[in-house]
Amino acid sequence: MKAADLHVKGAYIGGEWVVPDEGKLIKVRNPADGSLLALVPRGGEEEINLAVKAAKKAFYSKEWKSFPYHKRGRLLYQTADLIRENKEELARL
Repeated sequence: MKAADLHVKGAYIGGEWVVPDEGKLIKVRNPADGSLLALVPRGGEEEINLAVKAAKKAFYSKEWKSFPYHKRGRLLYQTADLIRENKEELARL
């Protein structure tokens, strides 16, 4: 897959793909050469409010509150490790 083939159809909010009603797309370009990297949906106020609501719900959930702090830390370190291991591919996106 080439970066220009990347076309995200929505935002992942609250465990679901949400497609903005307006259907407007933003062209993401490579600053080095101007080539098209991706097309991403342009969310608006409604999508922002949904995302904030979902984040608050997750943060204050029983599952997150009962998740031990040392396991939260381990999860963050594992996430950081995965980002470092895949940094070249992530950079191409």
